[in-house]
Amino acid sequence: MTGRFELADGSTKPLRADVRIIAATNRDIGQEVEDSKFRRDLFYRLNVFPIVIPPLRERPDDIPLLVRAVVKEFQKKMGKEIESIPKRTMQALQSYSWPGNVRELRNLIEHAMILSRGKTLDIPVPKRASSEAYEARSLGPAVVSGQWQSWWIYWVGPLLGALLATLACSFLAKRITVAKLYHFDSDRDRLLRRAAGAGSPGGPDT
Repeated sequence: MTGRFELADGSTKPLRADVRIIAATNRDIGQEVEDSKFRRDLFYRLNVFPIVIPPLRERPDDIPLLVRAVVKEFQKKMGKEIESIPKRTMQALQSYSWPGNVRELRNLIEHAMILSRGKTLDIPVPKRASSEAYEARSLGPAVVSGQWQSWWIYWVGPLLGALLATLACSFLAKRITVAKLYHFDSDRDRLLRRAAGAGSPGGPDT
């Protein structure tokens, strides 16, 4: 607040800093404060000049501008030339609910640009999500994606690793057992042949 701070290493000399902090979220922080899920003092420190950006589904008129800007960006990166986008495609983009906001729009355009072979870009629009599915994703794509990544990293990944390790050990143990039995049978047959040869009239002892 004052532009001064002290290091946590025990020094008493204050340092000066001229920085601006920009914080972004897809949650209602005011409600989070009321629910005691966000620190009230931190909220008032950050809440100096709030800018509320409506979700993409509430501003469909911005979609054509965003589409052209993103297409122009990917044209330079991919070395492709797009001259037109079908009107039906743009109408479908404007009527979609966009649970993933601008990030989802950008990903769809990039996917379409990769597959494009001509100068007309046709962007496939996902089927409209049901209200139940949309409510399940109401926390936003970043939060949901993070939850799935954490679930995969901390649960599914180790379980699959342990299962694969168990199967590999079981397979190796079977191979080793089969090899030992093969050698045992071979040694037994060799000893039996020697014993039979030793006991025969024309064997090694004669």
